[in-house]
Amino acid sequence: MSASLKPPALETDDELIIEREFDAPRDVVFKAWTDQAALAVWFCPEGCDAPFQRFDPRVGGTYRVCLRGKESGTEWWMQGEFLEIVPPDRIVMTHVWDDVARRPDQDSVITVRFEEIGGKTRMHFHQVRFVSVAERDDHRGGWNSCFNRLQEMLAHG
Repeated sequence: MSASLKPPALETDDELIIEREFDAPRDVVFKAWTDQAALAVWFCPEGCDAPFQRFDPRVGGTYRVCLRGKESGTEWWMQGEFLEIVPPDRIVMTHVWDDVARRPDQDSVITVRFEEIGGKTRMHFHQVRFVSVAERDDHRGGWNSCFNRLQEMLAHG
């Protein structure tokens, strides 16, 4: 597995780009993004649990997740809508934290593409619309942590 821990050269202040390779076929990695049981395992950063998760992964479907710090007990709520699902190639969805005034035209937009590379999968993750570089960088850490959990789940079938 490889992780983009520093920003790619083409990344701007308003976007986040992460590429990860997973030792699993593309359809398996895609399913991990669209299966509620799989999402419940990995869609939460390390050091947190998710006492509430609801996913309806279909075009027009929504998701809502509570992340809770295991040590602090602090809760962060997020939600979004699935805008496009093209198996096993691409998922597009919105993302917004509850503590932000919700304006759908300003929600962060996530595009995830899945590329087959010899029985493995290269995942291209792109998120756009951040209010600051610090917010973007916080998301980089959080998403990479989630993707570590995804890798662990895929490794154990």
